[in-house]
Amino acid sequence: METIDNYKKNIACLESLWDPNIENRLTVVPILELSSKISDLKFIHLTCNTVEELKYNLNILKRRKGYGILYLAFHGCPGEIILGKSSIDIENLAAFMGRGFMNWVVHFGSCETIDIEKY
Repeated sequence: METIDNYKKNIACLESLWDPNIENRLTVVPILELSSKISDLKFIHLTCNTVEELKYNLNILKRRKGYGILYLAFHGCPGEIILGKSSIDIENLAAFMGRGFMNWVVHFGSCETIDIEKY
């Protein structure tokens, strides 16, 4: 078991567009920048607005060494994250992630995604 001292605290963030205003774009990047300065950590920020981009970026990130937090910054609804005009349910998201994110912390920065009924 890892102790807090050797926990991989670097953040890999995937984010979609929050609204159609791309000239004055909202983003979580300033939060990541502040966190990196305060907590001495690194971060990766990639955008995903389609399911294909999500799959591609997850495959890139799962091979990165030294990262242990996956921050998913998307709109959401119960059991799903929303990518632009499409969405993906968390079961398919888990399939895309595979075992590549084992022992990572996954943070859903999306409304209602984990607000689902028990099976």
